[in-house]
Amino acid sequence: MKKTALVISLLVLLSLGFEFCYSKQDFTYNDFNKRDPLLPLVDSQGNPRTDAELFRQAEYNLPLTVKVSGIMFSNNAPFAVINGKVVKEGDSLSEGLVLTKINLDNIILTYGNRPIKISIGGVKKDENK
Repeated sequence: MKKTALVISLLVLLSLGFEFCYSKQDFTYNDFNKRDPLLPLVDSQGNPRTDAELFRQAEYNLPLTVKVSGIMFSNNAPFAVINGKVVKEGDSLSEGLVLTKINLDNIILTYGNRPIKISIGGVKKDENK
């Protein structure tokens, strides 16, 4: 009886462990402040490149201020409230600024091929003003 309970408990624990190991999660790579691996460490004249050349910095100046007021999350059709408007994944907020992904507690925008993560209540300001 004890051996059977032990074997069942062990099987349950192993199946839970496999679920955690193999669960699919969305991943968005953020290259901010990381070195471009394809960029040579020296320029064509043999001079070492500076950190500003090697490390990617934030290169976006958003065309508008973005405020995330709330998220209505479902696996089928998540929505977010951005700047007082209800929007869905794929919607364009302005030219070149697209809502790429809505997660439980944040959104991912794409601007100039760069991901921008903003949490609920978060604000990214228009740096042109």
